[in-house]
Amino acid sequence: MVGCDLAPRFPPFAAMPLFTDVRPDRRKHSVPTSQLMNNSMKTHFLLLCAFLGASVAPGAISATCPANLGAATTPTADFTVAGNGTVTHNTTGLVWKQCVEGLSGATCQTGTPGEFLWVGALAAAQASAFAGFTDWRLPTKRELESILETTCHSPAINDTVFPNTPSNAAWTGTTVSDSPPAAWFVEFGNGLVRGAQKSSGAFTVRLVRGGQLFDSLAAPVVPVNAPPDTTITTPPVSSTATTATIAFTGTDDVGVASFECSLDGLSPFACTSPVSLTGLGVGPHLLFVHAIDTAGVADPSPARTTWNVNATVPIVVPPTPAAPVPTLSWWLLCLLGVLMFGVYARPLRRK
Repeated sequence: MVGCDLAPRFPPFAAMPLFTDVRPDRRKHSVPTSQLMNNSMKTHFLLLCAFLGASVAPGAISATCPANLGAATTPTADFTVAGNGTVTHNTTGLVWKQCVEGLSGATCQTGTPGEFLWVGALAAAQASAFAGFTDWRLPTKRELESILETTCHSPAINDTVFPNTPSNAAWTGTTVSDSPPAAWFVEFGNGLVRGAQKSSGAFTVRLVRGGQLFDSLAAPVVPVNAPPDTTITTPPVSSTATTATIAFTGTDDVGVASFECSLDGLSPFACTSPVSLTGLGVGPHLLFVHAIDTAGVADPSPARTTWNVNATVPIVVPPTPAAPVPTLSWWLLCLLGVLMFGVYARPLRRK
């Protein structure tokens, strides 16, 4: 079978950059026309291999380091290899993973280099427990630049310390200051530093941990400010009282700064606990209370309480019954009774 091992001499294509970091200390390696023609022939040969069903055998990637560029900027003596897949850069104190994500083994030839969107790169770093450590992270722009070997290309890195490094771009954790949707990446084919959209650039990931010199340059950890929570601790009770006193409290991860209350759907007003309400009318009432933290974030679901002011019921005292007053009907009845008695009593006297 025909062997198609061109990987050491034919680096993969880089993603189209959005920004370019052009500085005098970055060497740009021009590509001669003869090399372009040679690469074109190699490309056609790879396509022919694929068409014939031949396998493309992976091979170790070796950096090209022209002698006329001077001494190495990241000599092997500057690193301490731990033997567990990590290496310490003695100059900075940073501990690096020797293989990019997706590759493993002593020479990083097992597996396939992973390519991640920026958010996926952050997630991969957070989820990593390589070599028993759980504080892996994306390097900052300056941290990743610190292991660039400026006297080499394809890849521009010390391939003794970081074997089989792809000549692809690798993400940093640093956002482009004038374009927050973008982040910086380092192109390890030629050592250039550029920016790409976080949501569309798919690059490799090299993890780092610890260190002292560059700690202050790390991307700041922005805490997730959860909104505050409000609780009514002493609610009012329904009664005939036209006043009410209500106590409440709030909790928040950065601290509660103030409260706002709203009675019966009216405009909110600043309040403190306990709040005293006066002049309440008869009927139902509704009070909303929401806490506001020191960052100005308000509770999106404020606490609420309801109660009724009942109408005052008068006490009715039944009147004392008065003595009966004789009326005309009463006198007529008495007179009629006397006459009837006289009529019946007369015959009795005659007898």
